[in-house]
Amino acid sequence: MNSVSLLALAVCALRASCLLTLTLVALFAARRSSAGLRRCVLLFGLSAALAVPLLAVPFPGRPVVLVSTGAVTARVVAEALSNASAAQGLLLSPAVGTVVSAPRMNGAAWLFLAWGLGALVVASRAVVGVILAKKLVNGAQAELAGARVHPGIEGPLVVGLFRPVILLPVAAAEWSAERLRSVLLHESAHVRRWDGLALFSAQCVCALYWFQPLAWLAATRLRRECELAADESVLAAGVRPSTYAEHLLAIARSMHVPASGIAMTARPSELARRIGVLVSREHLPAPLTRGRVALLAACALPVVGFVACADTAPRALSASNAPKAVVPAAPAAGADAKLQSIATDEAARVHREWGAKRVAILVLDPKSGLLLASSDDSPGLPVVPGSTLKPLTVAMALDGDLITPEQRFDCGNGTRAYGEQTLRDAGQYGSLSTAEILAVSSNIGLSRIFDVLGGERLADGLRKFKVGAPPSIPSASLRGAIVAIGEGSTATPLALTAAYGVFANDGVLAPSSERIIKDSTARTVRSMLEGVVTGERATGKAASVPGVRVGGKTGTSDDPDCAVCAQGPGLFASFVGVVPIDQPRYVIYVGVGQPNKEGSGGTIAAPVFARIAARALGN
Repeated sequence: MNSVSLLALAVCALRASCLLTLTLVALFAARRSSAGLRRCVLLFGLSAALAVPLLAVPFPGRPVVLVSTGAVTARVVAEALSNASAAQGLLLSPAVGTVVSAPRMNGAAWLFLAWGLGALVVASRAVVGVILAKKLVNGAQAELAGARVHPGIEGPLVVGLFRPVILLPVAAAEWSAERLRSVLLHESAHVRRWDGLALFSAQCVCALYWFQPLAWLAATRLRRECELAADESVLAAGVRPSTYAEHLLAIARSMHVPASGIAMTARPSELARRIGVLVSREHLPAPLTRGRVALLAACALPVVGFVACADTAPRALSASNAPKAVVPAAPAAGADAKLQSIATDEAARVHREWGAKRVAILVLDPKSGLLLASSDDSPGLPVVPGSTLKPLTVAMALDGDLITPEQRFDCGNGTRAYGEQTLRDAGQYGSLSTAEILAVSSNIGLSRIFDVLGGERLADGLRKFKVGAPPSIPSASLRGAIVAIGEGSTATPLALTAAYGVFANDGVLAPSSERIIKDSTARTVRSMLEGVVTGERATGKAASVPGVRVGGKTGTSDDPDCAVCAQGPGLFASFVGVVPIDQPRYVIYVGVGQPNKEGSGGTIAAPVFARIAARALGN
């Protein structure tokens, strides 16, 4: 259970609360109308509240996007080193590619557990009532005036959901014909209106929203209005109010009311209220006809639909309002017809070959900041960037003169312990230089660089690059290291493409002309990105283009709890590159979400980048 799932439950509860509030307001407005009308109002409102979770499936609204704050993800992928090892799929076993921690429940899980226990307790009461009702029906021994007689009850009842049955006590055989007729008129009204099923539905609403007092209030009022509506049916049949009130009082004396059906006489307070209504009326309200029910439904359904299906979540960011809007939105056909055609063709090919649920291809001019081509199934929807974020972390440390390209870091032979938790690499590395850390995509090496950089500098740097960052990143921590390696926050493909444009444009973000890093830092990082493609143990070899110097970075993220990224949970493989790396013309982003075959950024996205780059350069 994650925070996004808890948010979905909270949204359902909010929608249901709005519906119940509107229902009770409408009930107050109809206080002088017939009880049958008020019963229908309550039944519509409770049914709508019960349907809210079901409506959330076909009408979920837009997903919640948390780009600026990010969320620490549950799984860290250790990227494979070469095509051969990448073909083995994502390294996700505890021994290779995950952050292993002792099982524990977060706050969201505890809240979900508390809700589940409460719902189970309330629902069990409803189930027990159904079972007891079945036993009562089976225990009936005789019939009287079309009803069944049960020796174990002391007053009339209606039991059953889909086959309601009227039960009478043994003493009913001694009732007067007038009293028996009044009782049967009352109970038959319950049967005719399916009040048993209506009250059971109200119990289900109470189980689902047991923490919401409005649900309990609406359910209590529904039971009251069902009884008053049945009373109105008796009076409409010609029974005098005073005589009927005497029958109710006589039956209520020393009567035990079970919880397994609809009792004609309920608690003393409710009975007193009903009798007061009966004897105080000079005439009955207008009866509830089918036409009035249809009119009520016609008025209620639009309101129910609006509240139950309203988009209560923040809308996904579009290309034109990505974090800080660093790149202007491109026209639908792309600023460059040739490049747009290439992007569209390659996206279609990836869909065919990999069966991906999302393909995002962007081509950016780093000098002007113009988006030359864009083919994205979900424009503006953020992704977990994975290792494509690592060059940004390295650039911040280099720009602050905190590390050098040649500086070596202990990579712990592939593991690093943080208390009881362990961060792992895809391979066993001893000592690696900064450039080698990027080339092999070492998580441990990046965690060492993060130790030097610190959480505050990392957060500030990510915001300067306009990719978004969590509000706080603790230094010298596993949580901070996860952010530094690209698994602890989200960013849009457009924002990541623009960030690599800073490397290609000598440290300047176009079109704002804002300097993000020093030009020397940008050139150093470009050299390192070339090593990611050309290095002996590099992860991005498949991105190479014959006769052209290419640089870039692979990224592979796999988060089973990410409901806002890459069109849902699962693998997202990406590659962001600059071509040519020595005289940059294009920054190309390729992202592939949830392919139907195993792979990584180096095996799925990098080859697509290579084809796009070759076609764009006319090779």
